[in-house]
Amino acid sequence: MFPTRPTLDLICFRKRQVWLLKSPFPLGDLREPRVPGSAAGTETCLEEPSLPVPRLLHHFCGSVAGVHTLFLAVTLRTWSYQESWPGAEILSFVDITLKVVLVPYGPSAVSSWLHVPLRFPSALFNKPNPFCLDCSAVYNRKKTQTGYYRIRPRADREPFLAFCDMSDGGGWTVIQRRSNGKENFNRKWDDYKLGFGKFQGKNDEYWLGNDHIYDLLARESSLKIDLMDWQGERRYAVYENFQLDNYRLWFGTYSGNAGDALSGGSNFEDQWSASHRGMQFTTSDKDHDRFLAGNCASENKGGWWFNRCHAVNLNGWYYRTGRYNGSHDNGIVWSTWHGMWYSLKYSAMKIRPPFFVDRESGDGENSQGS
Repeated sequence: MFPTRPTLDLICFRKRQVWLLKSPFPLGDLREPRVPGSAAGTETCLEEPSLPVPRLLHHFCGSVAGVHTLFLAVTLRTWSYQESWPGAEILSFVDITLKVVLVPYGPSAVSSWLHVPLRFPSALFNKPNPFCLDCSAVYNRKKTQTGYYRIRPRADREPFLAFCDMSDGGGWTVIQRRSNGKENFNRKWDDYKLGFGKFQGKNDEYWLGNDHIYDLLARESSLKIDLMDWQGERRYAVYENFQLDNYRLWFGTYSGNAGDALSGGSNFEDQWSASHRGMQFTTSDKDHDRFLAGNCASENKGGWWFNRCHAVNLNGWYYRTGRYNGSHDNGIVWSTWHGMWYSLKYSAMKIRPPFFVDRESGDGENSQGS
């Protein structure tokens, strides 16, 4: 029926083993909105709860002998076989029957169906996933040492390196860190989009990248921000339901001892111009803030979710004296702790799924600089 066979590849998809069917044929000009993957349609998934592979992606379309083809439905059956001699190995197989719709060319053509059986050893379905979704998945795999790990929150994108903080309950993916002032955070949009910094030592400074952060936040996450001043005192802030919507910042309930600065502080009159909730990300070359007289990122030496301009800026200029003076309050600022004119020595932004947040929040001291 087909000149070449489809391929079946194992990919990592949110800690699940997922098999991606690939077609040797191009999709062509199929524009049927009911057909997943067509120019007018969208890719869909089929739940298969009775099998080890809980989700199978439909991704098989093409043109064959004057018709368009698509694997539209999948039937799977697991069975075992053992030779009659003593001690013979039990062989397990998974039968996959692919239901194919044939859509002939022409406006009045009628679709027809056929079935394609495939057989694979069931051992293929039990291969370990090469990369974890995030640091909480790394922690769940009993890798509890703080350090750098390659993670892959999306199966259709390459894995990347991130720092996993396994203290403070474990499983934290660190998306930002300031610790020594060696890294320049006064960067343009593309740098913040892709990420920058060193990914070697536990105190290296970096921004993980807005694209990576967005992918990590595809499922619900909590944000914890660890802070330390130049006297060694530590504070923290936790925000539930931390989200990015097209790089726009959203967050839920606050808890902690650093004060709710992301919401603009305790002064209600200042919140409308200082709150970061719902703010778009701004850099010196892409101005999305609400400050009409200038660019907050240019004034404050770093990209951030600025309003007009901020009550928090953890990507500002690294002052080594704590208290500072200048024409702009552009330090590493958490206004509800030390005010706008004190630049902190250390900050780390880290995320993990909320089901981890049922333990007492510590200060993450094993991962903080001194």
